[in-house]
Amino acid sequence: MKSVLLYLHGFNSSPGSAKAQQMAAWVAANRPDIEVIIPAQPNTPATAWAAIEQTIADLQRRYGSDYKLGAVGSSLGGFMATRVSEQYGCRAALINPAVRPHELLCDYLGPQTNPYTGEQYELLPQHMDELRALAVPVTAPER
Repeated sequence: MKSVLLYLHGFNSSPGSAKAQQMAAWVAANRPDIEVIIPAQPNTPATAWAAIEQTIADLQRRYGSDYKLGAVGSSLGGFMATRVSEQYGCRAALINPAVRPHELLCDYLGPQTNPYTGEQYELLPQHMDELRALAVPVTAPER
């Protein structure tokens, strides 16, 4: 069975962030049996979640049921990793997770530039609604 670790970056971050790259390097050096996937996530919540689901669907097509998924998420990625854990029943490690991002990110409404990609976009009140809709209760904190 293949082990796959899905790393989800935070708000205005990217797969090139220091945390993502350090984790990938550590896993490569210490657990080469684990495949690390660090997808670039779109900047808005609903599209980011759709991209995460697509990444997992691609894994399911590639491995069928012969893989074990784990998730790691940092900040907003921790919020998304919580949803992955609840929806797919896998373990998750959360690094400084955003617990109520719809409240936290209200202070950032308006024009944004992702410092890693240079992409410009606008964070809108509707994105706070998307975050509220993505929130899930934690039913198995031991995961």
